[in-house]
Amino acid sequence: MFQKWNGSSFEQSSLKEIGLRVQLGHSDLKCVCPERGHVDFIVIHVNGIHCINIDFCGCDQCVSHRQQLLCCDWYPATIHFPQTACTRHVLKYFLVMTWSSKVSGHEFYTTLERLTDNVGLNIPNFRHIRMMKQVGIASMEPGALAVQCPACPHPGINLPGDWEQIDVSLKFLYAIFLALDANFCLKNCLRSSEAGDPGLHTGLAYFMPNEPYRAHILNNASQNDISSCSSFKTLAHAETNFSNGLRATGVGLCLCARHKFVRPVGVGDLQKGERYANINYIFFSTIMPLLFLSVVISYDIACQWKLNLLKRRLALPEDIQIPVVTAVAVFLFAVPKFHAPAHEEKCLTPHSLNLMPGVGCTDGEGIKRNWTEMNCVANSTKEMRPGSRHDTLDDHFGHHNWRKLTGLGKSSVALAGIQLTSY
Repeated sequence: MFQKWNGSSFEQSSLKEIGLRVQLGHSDLKCVCPERGHVDFIVIHVNGIHCINIDFCGCDQCVSHRQQLLCCDWYPATIHFPQTACTRHVLKYFLVMTWSSKVSGHEFYTTLERLTDNVGLNIPNFRHIRMMKQVGIASMEPGALAVQCPACPHPGINLPGDWEQIDVSLKFLYAIFLALDANFCLKNCLRSSEAGDPGLHTGLAYFMPNEPYRAHILNNASQNDISSCSSFKTLAHAETNFSNGLRATGVGLCLCARHKFVRPVGVGDLQKGERYANINYIFFSTIMPLLFLSVVISYDIACQWKLNLLKRRLALPEDIQIPVVTAVAVFLFAVPKFHAPAHEEKCLTPHSLNLMPGVGCTDGEGIKRNWTEMNCVANSTKEMRPGSRHDTLDDHFGHHNWRKLTGLGKSSVALAGIQLTSY
């Protein structure tokens, strides 16, 4: 690409750094009222990927930014507020190339990336950079990059100072509702390795850190938990889920059951079915900062999972073990309402959300609605290498949480309107 002399040697540069500024909307490249384009506007051409300075026309007779780009044979990537454009020449070049050699769009773009920087040091991972900028913190603790639920209780943020001394009859006001589930659509084939493709922020957002999680799974490779609830067969298939050629047969996930925010470090890969070893680690990893008066846990096999849970917690690393007294006092186990009829009556009644005090109208099925959204990326992430897959899924979980965050205000206004109408 471009190089400039710094007085002692040549160093890499770009059209933006050497001062090129393109004015659109005027044939003479002058405008009395220019509008600055995106600070990192990208132009893809046959000789590489370029970052340039660009100004749109802001005169009275100006047309849309999209039309201004098209007038100079630059095809924008988006209709509104474009930040990337492809030149007509590169699109024509790609068509001829793919017609003659059947090259894919990904391979062609990779070629342009290598023409731009064959070392691969100056092509940043945009997902990672955006996530880091969005949080804007210096501390890199596990889960620090996750978008957290603002409606769930957070000591020191949205709880009163004396919340721990509240009367027992009112402790439901400061309860947190969590949902657990596994998804076998988000598989991952054996491609590369974590050493060859490490995640840029694995463990800092939604997926938990690799090393301690892997060590725990290896130490608990065998599982003999048998279901005594004959109407539900998830456990019967825990060891038989197809795993040949797969690094992960799916993912286990924990989110807040009321607002459907994915919990920080609340996602982990499943190696062979829905094993207790995986779910235990996922749950206790994300529950550690949440020592509240009441924790309601919604899980479709809660009636079986809770059996010997306090004994199994001893197999976890010490930093995520919860004292027995605390667990017995605060944990409430429930079965989601849609899954409840599949259970026997003897385990259905004590785990019914309809009969549990303080849970309101919580149905516990929000985690299933979350899978509907995430399954849309299953085909693309299945063939990814491990680090790229974690980064991609983390980004989608973050987008999901961000949409929930920005939508809470609209939901609150709509709910307030319904309540006023009812009143």
